[in-house]
Amino acid sequence: MSISTIKEEKFQKIFSRTEEDFKNASNFFKELYEENLKEKKENLSPIVEIEELKMPIPENKEELFSDKYCQRFKSRFTRKFSERFVLGKIRCDIVLENPEFSFLLFITESPKRKKYLFENEVKYIGIDYTGYSDDLALISIVTSDDK
Repeated sequence: MSISTIKEEKFQKIFSRTEEDFKNASNFFKELYEENLKEKKENLSPIVEIEELKMPIPENKEELFSDKYCQRFKSRFTRKFSERFVLGKIRCDIVLENPEFSFLLFITESPKRKKYLFENEVKYIGIDYTGYSDDLALISIVTSDDK
Protein backbone atom coordinates (compact mmCIF):
# COMPACT_ATOMS: atom_id res chain seq x y z
CA MET A 1 0.00 0.00 0.00
CA SER A 2 1.18 3.53 -0.70
CA ILE A 3 0.12 6.89 0.63
CA SER A 4 -1.49 7.71 -2.72
CA THR A 5 -3.98 4.87 -2.26
CA ILE A 6 -5.42 6.60 0.80
CA LYS A 7 -8.39 8.39 -0.68
CA GLU A 8 -9.23 10.92 2.00
CA GLU A 9 -6.96 13.95 1.82
CA LYS A 10 -6.89 14.51 5.59
CA PHE A 11 -5.43 11.02 6.07
CA GLN A 12 -2.84 11.58 3.35
CA LYS A 13 -1.57 14.57 5.32
CA ILE A 14 -1.36 12.50 8.51
CA PHE A 15 0.72 9.80 6.85
CA SER A 16 2.93 11.90 4.59
CA ARG A 17 6.57 12.24 5.62
CA THR A 18 9.48 13.94 3.94
CA GLU A 19 13.15 13.05 3.90
CA GLU A 20 13.59 15.94 6.33
CA ASP A 21 11.15 14.31 8.80
CA PHE A 22 13.25 11.15 8.84
CA LYS A 23 16.49 13.14 9.23
CA ASN A 24 14.99 15.09 12.14
CA ALA A 25 13.90 11.89 13.86
CA SER A 26 17.30 10.31 13.29
CA ASN A 27 19.10 13.36 14.67
CA PHE A 28 16.77 13.50 17.66
CA PHE A 29 17.41 9.87 18.61
CA LYS A 30 21.15 10.24 18.05
CA GLU A 31 21.20 13.27 20.37
CA LEU A 32 19.07 11.44 22.94
CA TYR A 33 21.45 8.47 22.84
CA GLU A 34 24.50 10.74 23.26
CA GLU A 35 22.79 12.60 26.11
CA ASN A 36 22.07 9.30 27.86
CA LEU A 37 25.70 8.21 27.43
CA LYS A 38 26.98 11.54 28.74
CA GLU A 39 24.72 11.38 31.78
CA LYS A 40 25.50 7.68 32.21
CA LYS A 41 21.82 6.95 32.64
CA GLU A 42 20.90 3.44 33.62
CA ASN A 43 19.19 1.20 31.13
CA LEU A 44 15.57 1.92 30.46
CA SER A 45 13.08 -0.12 32.40
CA PRO A 46 10.69 -2.18 30.33
CA ILE A 47 7.21 -0.77 29.78
CA VAL A 48 4.59 -3.26 30.99
CA GLU A 49 1.35 -3.55 29.05
CA ILE A 50 -1.68 -3.79 31.35
CA GLU A 51 -4.98 -4.76 29.80
CA GLU A 52 -7.00 -2.79 32.39
CA LEU A 53 -5.33 0.49 31.39
CA LYS A 54 -6.73 0.42 27.85
CA MET A 55 -8.96 3.25 26.73
CA PRO A 56 -11.51 1.23 24.76
CA ILE A 57 -12.31 2.41 21.27
CA PRO A 58 -16.03 3.24 21.21
CA GLU A 59 -18.50 1.76 18.77
CA ASN A 60 -18.93 5.22 17.25
CA LYS A 61 -15.27 5.52 16.25
CA GLU A 62 -15.39 9.28 15.67
CA GLU A 63 -16.14 9.69 19.39
CA LEU A 64 -12.59 8.52 20.20
CA PHE A 65 -11.22 11.92 19.20
CA SER A 66 -13.64 13.98 21.29
CA ASP A 67 -12.56 15.74 24.46
CA LYS A 68 -15.71 14.46 26.19
CA TYR A 69 -14.75 10.81 25.60
CA CYS A 70 -11.23 11.37 26.94
CA GLN A 71 -12.60 13.21 29.99
CA ARG A 72 -14.95 10.31 30.78
CA PHE A 73 -12.01 7.90 30.50
CA LYS A 74 -9.89 10.07 32.81
CA SER A 75 -12.68 10.14 35.39
CA ARG A 76 -13.08 6.34 35.25
CA PHE A 77 -9.31 5.89 35.46
CA THR A 78 -9.11 8.11 38.55
CA ARG A 79 -11.99 6.31 40.29
CA LYS A 80 -10.62 2.87 39.51
CA PHE A 81 -6.84 3.31 39.78
CA SER A 82 -6.11 6.40 41.88
CA GLU A 83 -4.59 4.24 44.64
CA ARG A 84 -2.25 2.35 42.28
CA PHE A 85 -1.43 4.45 39.21
CA VAL A 86 -0.89 7.99 38.02
CA LEU A 87 -2.33 8.72 34.60
CA GLY A 88 0.30 9.77 32.08
CA LYS A 89 -0.47 10.60 28.47
CA ILE A 90 -3.40 9.59 26.30
CA ARG A 91 -2.86 9.42 22.57
CA CYS A 92 -5.42 8.47 19.94
CA ASP A 93 -4.40 8.11 16.32
CA ILE A 94 -5.38 6.82 12.94
CA VAL A 95 -2.66 4.42 11.82
CA LEU A 96 -1.91 2.15 8.91
CA GLU A 97 -2.88 -1.49 9.40
CA ASN A 98 0.76 -2.47 8.80
CA PRO A 99 2.49 -2.15 12.21
CA GLU A 100 5.99 -1.60 10.80
CA PHE A 101 4.85 1.35 8.69
CA SER A 102 2.77 2.68 11.56
CA PHE A 103 5.75 2.66 13.89
CA LEU A 104 7.93 4.51 11.39
CA LEU A 105 5.23 7.12 10.89
CA PHE A 106 4.64 7.42 14.65
CA ILE A 107 8.30 7.89 15.50
CA THR A 108 9.00 10.36 12.69
CA GLU A 109 6.07 12.63 13.53
CA SER A 110 7.31 15.14 16.11
CA PRO A 111 9.89 12.83 17.74
CA LYS A 112 10.62 15.30 20.55
CA ARG A 113 7.02 14.87 21.72
CA LYS A 114 7.75 11.16 22.23
CA LYS A 115 10.83 11.66 24.39
CA TYR A 116 8.81 10.69 27.48
CA LEU A 117 8.83 7.08 26.24
CA PHE A 118 12.62 7.00 26.62
CA GLU A 119 13.07 8.60 30.04
CA ASN A 120 11.79 5.98 32.50
CA GLU A 121 8.72 8.16 33.07
CA VAL A 122 6.43 5.46 31.73
CA LYS A 123 6.11 2.12 33.53
CA TYR A 124 2.77 0.91 32.23
CA ILE A 125 0.85 1.16 29.00
CA GLY A 126 -2.59 0.20 27.73
CA ILE A 127 -3.13 -0.10 23.98
CA ASP A 128 -6.40 -0.65 22.16
CA TYR A 129 -6.58 -1.11 18.40
CA THR A 130 -9.40 -1.66 15.93
CA GLY A 131 -9.94 -1.50 12.18
CA TYR A 132 -11.22 1.74 10.69
CA SER A 133 -11.25 1.11 6.94
CA ASP A 134 -9.50 -1.17 4.43
CA ASP A 135 -5.95 -0.06 5.23
CA LEU A 136 -6.43 2.08 8.33
CA ALA A 137 -6.95 1.39 12.02
CA LEU A 138 -7.60 3.38 15.17
CA ILE A 139 -5.32 3.10 18.16
CA SER A 140 -5.51 4.46 21.68
CA ILE A 141 -2.45 4.51 23.91
CA VAL A 142 -2.57 5.26 27.64
CA THR A 143 0.60 5.59 29.70
CA SER A 144 0.84 5.40 33.46
CA ASP A 145 3.25 5.23 36.36
CA ASP A 146 3.16 4.02 39.95
CA LYS A 147 1.37 6.20 42.48
